[in-house]
Amino acid sequence: MIQAITETKLTTFLQTEDNRIDTSVGSDLIRHLVKFTNDMDKSIQYAYSTVHLIYDRYTKFVFENSALPSKISDCSDFVAGVSTFPYVLVATLASEGAASQAEQTFTMNVTSLPVGGANFRVFKTTSGGAGDTGVTIPLTLGINTKTVPAVSFNRTVKFQFDKDTVEFDSLILNGVASTCPAAINDVYTGRLNLVPSGYYKYEVYEVSWTGAVAISVGNAPINENDVLPVGPTHGVVQGLVTKGKMYVADKSGTAQVQYTQRQEPSGGTNYIYYGQ
Repeated sequence: MIQAITETKLTTFLQTEDNRIDTSVGSDLIRHLVKFTNDMDKSIQYAYSTVHLIYDRYTKFVFENSALPSKISDCSDFVAGVSTFPYVLVATLASEGAASQAEQTFTMNVTSLPVGGANFRVFKTTSGGAGDTGVTIPLTLGINTKTVPAVSFNRTVKFQFDKDTVEFDSLILNGVASTCPAAINDVYTGRLNLVPSGYYKYEVYEVSWTGAVAISVGNAPINENDVLPVGPTHGVVQGLVTKGKMYVADKSGTAQVQYTQRQEPSGGTNYIYYGQ
């Protein structure tokens, strides 16, 4: 079984040569089109490997992550705030009633910071309705997480940022992943977006050329049923050479369902925390 991680380059070795179909051409005229099917939502992605090294029995495959970093300035999840912290993620509003009392959490995987860095802070309203901005917290490269504990009154919670040039490739607010980091899949350049995590089926199709190999529009089939006009630079799908299962785990800190470990209760009373 292939093991992969979301938002991460995938490198794997698959057995292909034992089932080689077109033996009339050299291995330099063979490529493999891989089909990935998610077990849960049945979504399908196709891609040619960015690296294609055929050994005696195995072929090396490398696929790039298609999720491109996004800037705060390009993400519509952020709304306007005050002049000193003008970019705001609204976690909850007091007008949402009891739902606003729950724990509020954001997680951002920062890939680039502007010169001089960037900061955020938490704005929340108190039981009396007054606003509290709390301390300023520097953003760091990598996973940044902030959790505001649950309360017993209706309140507003916002995460405020002072720079809009912060780049990130993952943003999760209260367990919901943002769509801001653009995922641009490309069958020809081997770009995949292996989301959601979980189990996938992979199928590897042999494609052969009689002339120069061209992995490009009009020259390389985009799926197993794509038949191109006959020509030396037009690839032909010969058939399925191998298939199997792949498990894709969530990249650390990006799981869409996240859990908080609570201290073991004392006094013999057990509690179940639901939805936190």
